[in-house]
Amino acid sequence: MKFQVCGIFLQFIESMLRKINSLIILILMVSINHCYDNNRVDSWEIQKRISILIEAKASQCGNRPSEPLLFTNDRPPGEVSRCELDILNARCPFKTYPWSCVRIF
Repeated sequence: MKFQVCGIFLQFIESMLRKINSLIILILMVSINHCYDNNRVDSWEIQKRISILIEAKASQCGNRPSEPLLFTNDRPPGEVSRCELDILNARCPFKTYPWSCVRIF
């Protein structure tokens, strides 16, 4: 009887450990998936969006920075949005690009 209770107890512990291992693996998989941000804006889309804003600001202010911005790398949406907002909020004369845009250039 004593051995039977120990066997049942050991089976219970073993099943609990399997569940805990599965839970740990699941947590690790979810955590790793959220660590990598694959939500990015491609460089062509950035170029289109920023160029439209540069043209609008240039027509509003009557001038523009002399050098063009050419985006070659994909970026997170937050960085692109920050650049867009900074261009919209830039004061005239529009002679230089905001730092947030130069940083993702």
